[in-house]
Amino acid sequence: MDLGRSLSRRHHRLQRRQVQDRHHFGDPASGAGLFATTTSRQLDGAIGGAQAGYNWLAGVFLAGVEGDLNYSGQRAKLNAACPGEICNPGLVGVIGDPSVIASFEQGQKLEWFATLRARLGVTVTPDAVAYVTGGVAVGEVMTAGTLFGFDGDGNPVNTIVSSHNTKAGWTAGGGLEGRLAGNWTAKIEYLYLDLGTVTTIPAPAPNSTTAVAFNSRVTDNVLRVGVNYKFDGNEIWADY
Repeated sequence: MDLGRSLSRRHHRLQRRQVQDRHHFGDPASGAGLFATTTSRQLDGAIGGAQAGYNWLAGVFLAGVEGDLNYSGQRAKLNAACPGEICNPGLVGVIGDPSVIASFEQGQKLEWFATLRARLGVTVTPDAVAYVTGGVAVGEVMTAGTLFGFDGDGNPVNTIVSSHNTKAGWTAGGGLEGRLAGNWTAKIEYLYLDLGTVTTIPAPAPNSTTAVAFNSRVTDNVLRVGVNYKFDGNEIWADY
């Protein structure tokens, strides 16, 4: 059995991070729901990080464990609105603003994420291995936004929200890794991540006619490349 350890410094490019948002506008006094919207959007930006792992080889088969930590610059914005006839019917035609809508402007950013994964593979040539991988994922999502509305007298009011949520989920994918020279290898890898749902419920402004709550389901499709250094001085996949 060949034992190997690897470290990698990576530069990643995000292919698509999908966020499914659902905003609920309600009556803060009764708690009754008034209006809901559902929107899908993408968090755009680049990611980069580092990885460490440990591999075992038996014949043409590989088993290992890998962990990585990644900084993210991915972010997105979304606006949602509740028609005045629904959220502020008593103010329609009473105040100068003819729309009297309640609106929410929201931004989200993935601050960082990390994975801890098992890896199973098979050598396809003396210098290359194909593998599948899966395990747990964790990441921090920052949410910031402002709810714009009115109080019962028709005066504009707003509520500002800012929160950080660390979410745990799962990841799965696969890739190819091949020798460059000596103990250096290059890797191309696809990962699907699911970080679950982030829920934010801002406290409404005093006497506000509208409250809001929103849920964001965060998933990710990542295609990334990296360079690894193997500490084992022997042939990396010598048992092929």
